[in-house]
Amino acid sequence: MMRTSSLFLSILVGALARDSIAADQEPLPTICTDCHNKPQTERPGAAPQVLAESAHKALECTDCHQGVTMDRVDRAAQRPHGERVPVVNCGECHEDVSKIYTKHGQMEIGKDLDIPKCWSCHGSHDILPSSNRDSHVHPLNLAATCESCHTNVDIIKNHDLLKEEPIKLYESSVHGRATHRGLHMAATCSDCHSANAPNGSHTAHRILGGGDPESTIYLFNIPATCGKCHRGIAEDYWEGIHGQLVKRGEVDAPVCTRCHGEHGILPASDLR
Repeated sequence: MMRTSSLFLSILVGALARDSIAADQEPLPTICTDCHNKPQTERPGAAPQVLAESAHKALECTDCHQGVTMDRVDRAAQRPHGERVPVVNCGECHEDVSKIYTKHGQMEIGKDLDIPKCWSCHGSHDILPSSNRDSHVHPLNLAATCESCHTNVDIIKNHDLLKEEPIKLYESSVHGRATHRGLHMAATCSDCHSANAPNGSHTAHRILGGGDPESTIYLFNIPATCGKCHRGIAEDYWEGIHGQLVKRGEVDAPVCTRCHGEHGILPASDLR
């Protein structure tokens, strides 16, 4: 009888201990904000709150993070969603853009891991229309967005062309200073580097290297690129000897950048 009582007491104590441990543990999450409810500066951060103010506010988290489910969350683990969370595929909704975006400069999708991802330029949970002043791709913010890669040491060491620090040159140029003053019409990175899409419109999703004949900075295309803004000057150029040489395909023909420079263009009144 004594042995039976001891066994019963042990079982009772064990059950109470398990209940106490279970009570101390956080309950399993049922929605994303059960975990993602902290300030943006902390982990895991308040992504849903930012998302609610973005261009994607009508979407659910799992519309993009399709591999994440509540029944697989381990809140005690260092990686609550597992070691490998599926990468977001923006192309499932933006199929037209994903077909256009196959290259960036000399980098190609599937061949160079450094090629910018959608969120490299547009942000992640805070994506806004380019017309919004707070958007990463608003004209006043675009140079800083491009700078995040073009000054990244880990990327620069793999690509010689990036070592020229084009963003710093741009910021001190006539175009960059005009942008800093809030002049939306001033040329930004995408104004000069956006090539034509299949429908003929310019798109920043098709930025090509200078050696590509379809690139806006291909030698013989530069006068037309600058001429989008400087129309009167471009007309004079095409009528002059330099323009005639370009039309004939002379590779040593002076184009706009030969005289004015590229990213660091300064006004004629500047003694530099």
